[in-house]
Amino acid sequence: MADTYRFYSCEFEFQKADDGCVLAWPFWKGYLGCTQGRDMDEAYEMAKDLLKRLVETCVREDRPTPPLTVGNRPRHGGIVMPVNYSEATDR
Repeated sequence: MADTYRFYSCEFEFQKADDGCVLAWPFWKGYLGCTQGRDMDEAYEMAKDLLKRLVETCVREDRPTPPLTVGNRPRHGGIVMPVNYSEATDR
């Protein structure tokens, strides 16, 4: 049987912090935290990892992922960009 793939996307706000690191805030209903990286590239990779963990939690707890929202406005003075994650699945 061929693998199928699930694709997830979530907008994140990326904000440069005073100490020079970049914070990444997901627009994920019910999640209030953020992740960070030393620069934009690392923050984007950390955002992908956070999105993966949020999706895995929903799957493990048999909860639906929140609906995708687009066109979000910055809440922390940063820029909004989509972050994507896909996974192979046998379901």
